[in-house]
Formats: sequence, structure tokens, C-alpha cells
Amino acid sequence: MEYNHCINKRYNNLYFDEAIRNIKYGLIQAEFDTINEYVLDEYFYQLIEEKVGRSLVLAADKSKLSEISDLTPSSCNVILIEVVNMQFIDITLIDLTALASMSDPKATMPKNDMRKRQFKTILNYV
Repeated sequence: MEYNHCINKRYNNLYFDEAIRNIKYGLIQAEFDTINEYVLDEYFYQLIEEKVGRSLVLAADKSKLSEISDLTPSSCNVILIEVVNMQFIDITLIDLTALASMSDPKATMPKNDMRKRQFKTILNYV
């Protein structure tokens, strides 16, 4: 699934730890630094009182050494969710810069193929 501010892909036959390692490597290759990790397993357990697959959010910002432009995301979140019953891992990359500009009703969000290409490149490492 693709939107202007995010891209989503599902993977079969992939271990969760392997997906995390590969997506982190993809972020590094795209000059992102992972600045925070949020494990959501316990949160979801408290919310629905049932064990579900593992969940993780990686918050990433462009490396201080990288070149930042309006066409490429400067910060993004990566959401990894392990769906146990259907046996797949769902990965979503969200451009927070684009998402923030969407909150302005007067702003028009241009279609950004460069952003999608960069996100697809990161997902190729998975």
C-alpha cells in the first residue's frame, strides 16, 4: 500500500529480528540515524488483554552528514508488526515531515516520487 507520506509492505517467511536488523541497515544506507526504539508488545497486551505478535517503532532522523532537501524525508518512523496468526510481518515507513505538512489545510502535498523511491530502497534491504 502506498500513500504520499508512507509506504507499507508485508513479508512472509521472515523472522522479526531479521526484519529489524535489515530495516536498520536500510536506514543507515539511506543516511538515517535511528534515534529511538519503542517496543509496543506490552502496550498492546494491556490494551486488548491478549498476546499478539511483536511490535516495534523505530524513530529515525537524517544523519547530520547527509544532504537534506524538500524532496527527501528528513525524519521518518518505521513500524514493524509481527502478525502471528497470518504469519507475516508488516512494515510501514512514514515520512513525518510530509505528515506534518498535511495537517495544514492550506498546504498542497505534491506527489513525491523521490520519497517513494527512497522508502522502496530501504525496504529492498528487508
